[in-house]
Amino acid sequence: MRLHIDCILVYACSQPTPMLLILEPMYHSQQKVLDNKRTITPTTVIEEYLDSYGNKVWRILAPAGNV
Repeated sequence: MRLHIDCILVYACSQPTPMLLILEPMYHSQQKVLDNKRTITPTTVIEEYLDSYGNKVWRILAPAGNV
C-alpha cells in the first residue's frame, strides 16, 4: 500500500523572522519513505541539522511577507 501525504503551510511575517521547521513523516521499521519533497517559496537559505532527539530540523530566516 502506498500513501501520499501533502500539506501546504503559509506563514505571514511582518519582518524577516528566524524559524525552526520540523516536519517529517513518521514511520516504523516495516515502512519506508519512497520520496520526500519539501520546498520553501520564496527561495531562502536552509540550514539542516539533527536535533538531540534525532529530528531533522530546518533553520531559515523567513523574509517579510508570505512564506
